[in-house]
Amino acid sequence: MNSSGEITTRQIDRLIAQQERTADSMRESVSEASKTFTLQSELFKIEQRPYVWAKNYETGDITNDRPTIINITFINGGKGIARKVDTRFRNVVLAENERIALMKFSEMPPPESIGISVPPGEPFFISVTGILSASEVMEMASFRRNLYVYGSVFYEDIRGTKHRTDWCAVAIPNGHTFGKCQYFNDMN
Repeated sequence: MNSSGEITTRQIDRLIAQQERTADSMRESVSEASKTFTLQSELFKIEQRPYVWAKNYETGDITNDRPTIINITFINGGKGIARKVDTRFRNVVLAENERIALMKFSEMPPPESIGISVPPGEPFFISVTGILSASEVMEMASFRRNLYVYGSVFYEDIRGTKHRTDWCAVAIPNGHTFGKCQYFNDMN
């Protein structure tokens, strides 16, 4: 029987099936677009974030019973501004093999190093001062002890995401420069 009622019902069923396929296709397209947008957004965050690290460590002559000043240059090597930068020395130590003797360094970083914003490619500087005894200086000169300086830099990117860089340096026996420690230099 080919009544006009059957033809109308078939046509409606076909239209509904076609619309469902179109709706499924659109949902799939929206889902793929959302995934692509999320991925691009995450890549942009990574690409545009700041990366702050300790670039250089220097000191003047390390002499007996006189203040030794260690100057550290940090740099923002990323593409975004590092905000609310807070640099903290954890310690300055003399180490003999596995045994560590704590040094009493009197001056921690100046207040200017806390809360500043550092644009991409810009350096900033901090210093720490302490006094080494004659025997400590001689032990360093004879390679029996090494002077280590270590700490952390905390900062935020423009989205308010918090980041941290841990840094460590060991004095090279010439007494003027430092090298990076084999371990403990890390960033998130």
